[in-house]
Amino acid sequence: MYSRELTSSVAAFRRLGCLVALLTASVLASPGSALSQDAQYWTNQYGNRARLLAGSVIGSSSDLASVYYNPGALALVENPELLLAGNVFEYTQYRVDVASIPSSDLGSSKIGGAPSLFAGELKLPFLGSDRFAYNFLTRYSADIRIEERFQAARDDLSALPELAELQGSLRLEEKLTETWVGVTWATLLGERWGIGVSPYVTIRSQQFGQQSIFERVDSAGQAAISLRGRDIRFNNWRLLAKLGVSARYEPWRFGLTITTPSLNVWGSGSAARDSTVISQGGAGGIGGGLAEDVPADYRSPFSVGAGVGYTWHETTTLHVAAEYFAKVSRGEVLDLSAQLAGETVPAGMTQHLDDVLNLAVGLQHVFSERIEAYGGFSTDFSAKIDEEPAVFPISSWDIYHVSGGANFSLGRSEFTLGSVVAWGSGPAKTVGSTNNIRIDEALGLPTETSISYFRLTFILGFTILFD
Repeated sequence: MYSRELTSSVAAFRRLGCLVALLTASVLASPGSALSQDAQYWTNQYGNRARLLAGSVIGSSSDLASVYYNPGALALVENPELLLAGNVFEYTQYRVDVASIPSSDLGSSKIGGAPSLFAGELKLPFLGSDRFAYNFLTRYSADIRIEERFQAARDDLSALPELAELQGSLRLEEKLTETWVGVTWATLLGERWGIGVSPYVTIRSQQFGQQSIFERVDSAGQAAISLRGRDIRFNNWRLLAKLGVSARYEPWRFGLTITTPSLNVWGSGSAARDSTVISQGGAGGIGGGLAEDVPADYRSPFSVGAGVGYTWHETTTLHVAAEYFAKVSRGEVLDLSAQLAGETVPAGMTQHLDDVLNLAVGLQHVFSERIEAYGGFSTDFSAKIDEEPAVFPISSWDIYHVSGGANFSLGRSEFTLGSVVAWGSGPAKTVGSTNNIRIDEALGLPTETSISYFRLTFILGFTILFD
């Protein structure tokens, strides 16, 4: 059954299970954990200029990226009828190094499109001086596949003297998308102040799969095979809103934003698990379980952001921004405490995140009416609680972003060229256990594991001005 480990397997194979768990725990903080950036809130930036300024525009946004960074700033945008678009390509790499298994080289890399923002303003006669815009943005996106095969002979298995040969494979997959669809309303308060709000519908879809196959031969020539699999997936719809106020007192600009916690509207998911042991000369077993139509409730935190911009001699502008994200209290994304054939499914999917404060600074310089240069730096601290074996997320590392590029004006169009480099690394502190046996105690090996993240983003953007 789903909740029952296969206690009928022989002792030697139980030790093999510990080795399987060590490799798996190197990537997973607990059953079903994911590699996605759920614990980071500033991994993705939106809009051509904002990307190159590392998102430091909460107080100084001057284009339609305001719909995300500060809805109140939309009221102060001088050229409202802008369509933001562009091509952004990313190379992303995850790497896992297990100190006690030198041959392990778990990793994943991918080249593809980056999360993007598409926004435009609607000119409606009844709005008067009020501003109204629509926007679609990809808040999270991941498509990760990690595969590892390994083989070891007796000389490599000194910690498991009863084994003569061991080989196997491990495959981990995750797919995640979260899209925000919203509108923005903004209005002026006098000539220098603007207020606005962007309500969003958020649509999240996440899937995680794990499969392992391990084969062993002991010193007596007896063979055994272990097959294990897991599949967890859910969809969730939520509501949230971002409110903003912006002020312009040249050469200064200021901004303040508040993002509400999300309100769950609908969610549903499923979880499946299977485990099979075939042991020559010993007991085997089979088990598994399936939970379907389980309510899903994923939550995002309350946050407050502030920013300022200052311009020298009408050519150089310093942008500074900070945003505080509150804690997410412990709760079940998928409550798998339902009963299956009289047994409890143990793999609850817990969400529990700490509070974080991120900082960003950007520098913008105007060389001429047609050429501007940008640079920026931002932190992207993890909200993961180290001692908390939560399902979401594994990403306990802190990420740092450095950006740079230029904007070129050609007629009614603007072209943006640039890049962003992001990196981070950290230990995987939670290694778990198998059949109530601590991995490090069972193997007599250290369990230090490091996980690193690297992303290189290329930006080829364009902005079109309409009459």
